[in-house]
Amino acid sequence: MEDLGSYNPKTKTVNVKGERVTYWIENGAQPTVSAHNLLVNKSVLKLEKLAVKMKKAVAKPVEVKVEAKVEDVVTEAPAVAETAPVEEVAS
Repeated sequence: MEDLGSYNPKTKTVNVKGERVTYWIENGAQPTVSAHNLLVNKSVLKLEKLAVKMKKAVAKPVEVKVEAKVEDVVTEAPAVAETAPVEEVAS
């Protein structure tokens, strides 16, 4: 594995080892669409930018199993309160 550069999305700073990127692409490496477009912006690749296809998020129903009953939670709550230390307040 080789570090070929970095991108900081907050400052939009791109640092690229252009010669090494070119070497790897010539030897079969394929950058992602986003990486490809960053390399085109930095003139490392002499190609056109690629269109980024955005996927729509689809909410999927989630099945949730609840093991505890309301009665169990209510009966356990006072026991916890009774064991907690109580501090006296001076008036």
